Amino acid sequence: MKALIISEDTSFVQAFSTFFKNNCIDIIVYKWLLKALDNIEEIAPDVIILNTAEYPRHWKTLVQFAKSGIGSEKVCVFLYEPVPLSNEDFMKAEALDVNGAFSDLSDNTLSGILSEINRFFGNAVEPVENNELPAGDVCNEDNNTEIEVQFMFTDPGDNSFIHGKGMLCNSTLICKNLNAEAYSLNQIINKVTFKENDINHFCSAIVFAKQSDSIVLQLKEKYERQ
Repeated sequence: MKALIISEDTSFVQAFSTFFKNNCIDIIVYKWLLKALDNIEEIAPDVIILNTAEYPRHWKTLVQFAKSGIGSEKVCVFLYEPVPLSNEDFMKAEALDVNGAFSDLSDNTLSGILSEINRFFGNAVEPVENNELPAGDVCNEDNNTEIEVQFMFTDPGDNSFIHGKGMLCNSTLICKNLNAEAYSLNQIINKVTFKENDINHFCSAIVFAKQSDSIVLQLKEKYERQ
């Protein structure tokens, strides 16, 4: 597996270079986005890590180009956003099928990225062995733990932003403190994001169940757990 890192920030590049090498992922580093864009077909990356703050005008072009299948048929893209994306850029990232966004370089964030790569490619990367459960593997047949996350989605009725705190377990997200009567069972929610292990995940969902003040979303597309 090959990862393309695009940034002029040496500490950013070093953090990911070390982490990917420790997990047997080959790396290629470009300081200039446009040069990486020119060579994307030759590079053929499986994973792209991109600093949006350094390239506020061009990151969308590169992501669109990479996701079109030029270079690699399937590519996993993460955005580093030290300055949070605007609502407009957030919607563009979701439309471009970005796999996740993050705002720090903590161990928890790096582990979360590795977990997302494995979800995307089907456990293609063996994590570094340790005595703890891999980050992100929080709910399976042997571990039914729920974790609290922050969520946001676009209301299918009026396109307003709905946000709050919920509980994540496997591919199910319980959104609390909502007017459940405003939603129907099996209703499609096209634009959902939530933060797990310091990674923002983008996906769609359907309303699986509801109570008086909460709804249960079954997460689809990019967040089907392996």
